Amino acid sequence: MHRTLLERKFFLAVTLRCDRLKQCGRRYIAEVDRLKAEGRVSEQNHEVLRLSLNAPEELMEVTRGEIDGITENNLRTILTRLEQDYAADKEERLRQERLSHEETMKALAASEREKAETARREQTLMEQGVVHKEELTKLRDFEADATSRKRKKVCTYQLICREVC
Repeated sequence: MHRTLLERKFFLAVTLRCDRLKQCGRRYIAEVDRLKAEGRVSEQNHEVLRLSLNAPEELMEVTRGEIDGITENNLRTILTRLEQDYAADKEERLRQERLSHEETMKALAASEREKAETARREQTLMEQGVVHKEELTKLRDFEADATSRKRKKVCTYQLICREVC
């Protein structure tokens, strides 16, 4: 496959950049390990500098990709930035959890209000049911009374008719 001159230059530049990044990464790890061996960084800070997923990005930003920029001061700068990023991430997660908790508490309060309203409506309906039953009983009694009076009148009318006839 034939590549153009521009493609070859680009490929060479990418290859050189990759090699430079590898060298930079190896030098970074060596410097971090050296500082730990000399007791200049704690075990925890050593792990943060070695294992943080954001460390390579911070390294490139602080050193601008220069191998000679990997110094103890710059490593401390990287560590500070990583700690700040971690603290900011933690604070954001805490804020999100607080918001989620507030929303849950609001939903719970709304649910409690709805539950109380439902209980109140149920009580009202039960009371109305009792009232309706009482009214129905009164109406039935009145109807029975009216029927009884009507029968008496009919009987009285029939007796009068028999006597008259």
